[in-house]
Amino acid sequence: MNNPIICPNCGAPNESTSTSCQFCGASLTEVEINQEEESEDNVLVERVKGKPQIKFDKRIFKLEYDEIEDEAKLCLSDSITSTTVGCEHFKYDFTDGCLILSAVRTIISGGKKYNFEYANTWSCPLIKKDNLGLLEKFCNLNLKNCRIDGFLEGEEILFVLVCRAYYNTIFDHSKYTDAADQLFHYIEEKKQLENKHLEDFKKKCKKEDRLFFLGLILKLIRGDI
Repeated sequence: MNNPIICPNCGAPNESTSTSCQFCGASLTEVEINQEEESEDNVLVERVKGKPQIKFDKRIFKLEYDEIEDEAKLCLSDSITSTTVGCEHFKYDFTDGCLILSAVRTIISGGKKYNFEYANTWSCPLIKKDNLGLLEKFCNLNLKNCRIDGFLEGEEILFVLVCRAYYNTIFDHSKYTDAADQLFHYIEEKKQLENKHLEDFKKKCKKEDRLFFLGLILKLIRGDI
């Protein structure tokens, strides 16, 4: 496609003569031709060779592209995976058009149990356009008495927010529009809480060390040592 017009709404390339996006229907009348890369405060747009462009929140996602194999995957950013467990290997594979929720074999929510251990060769949820309803369920799990394989108890909301962020970024830009912000703030609050716990632990260790040395000095004074 020569001199494509890139849709500002969904990021898809269109013919230079197009007046509306062939993918989402958005108007292209005021869009400049030959857009190559767009940068916003929290958004990075990169061209994927041989595939549509993808607009994503760089606080939440990172694009991994293998030029040799011409394979692209949208993964969670290091800032997300470094502070969580359970979603380290989640990714959207552009080649297969599939969201892979790796290592999640069982979900219990709302009195229902979803078992993916033998559902496919991956033994985990695989989301495509033809079973998008499953992702919709994940985005609206009943968190009361909810358990998700691979996630710490009490962090089931993390799974829900990640699912919503992928849903908005990959499948429907009009849904869960605040998912990326919610996920980012959740991770930031988690980091702050972990730092506070670490500082409290350090203070406790220092206090115990002082008490130990004080006791040792008292024993020396009394001649107990």
